[in-house]
Amino acid sequence: MDTNPINQGEQPKQQINPMMIGVIVIVVLLVGGVAFFANKGSNSQTKLLTTQSLAATNKPTTTNSPTSTTDQSNVKEFTITAKKFDFSPASITVSEGDTVRLTINNLDVPHGFSIDELGIKRDIPVGTSTFEFTASKKGNFRFYCSLFCGQGHKEMEGKLSVE
Repeated sequence: MDTNPINQGEQPKQQINPMMIGVIVIVVLLVGGVAFFANKGSNSQTKLLTTQSLAATNKPTTTNSPTSTTDQSNVKEFTITAKKFDFSPASITVSEGDTVRLTINNLDVPHGFSIDELGIKRDIPVGTSTFEFTASKKGNFRFYCSLFCGQGHKEMEGKLSVE
């Protein structure tokens, strides 16, 4: 029996299995790759129809409240707040042929803005985004979030009325 007090409390050292290290490295690489590509997809720009003239800029706005203005060239400007699961205001009205300039203040997660009948589909990153389109035909058109943003995503919609 070993009576040396130094050796009594020590446990034999176990070596780490090289196979386990390999599995851990592969799992970390897979998780990192999925996270990287999932994030990259949320910032991608959508293709625009050639019949629709849309210009995107990211510039700050001085107001946080919804506004609408008209200048001499029939440009109607609206500021919309986007957040889970709401556009505010949820209804805007313009005249046929108007150029519509939307400034969207996105408060939480990436959203989308789409109007199928007018060929509009935009990814809206967190922050402020501005883009324009022409209200090319009369009618009531549903606009909606086209980028999944959570459980209430399907309720995130509004109405564009073109008179």
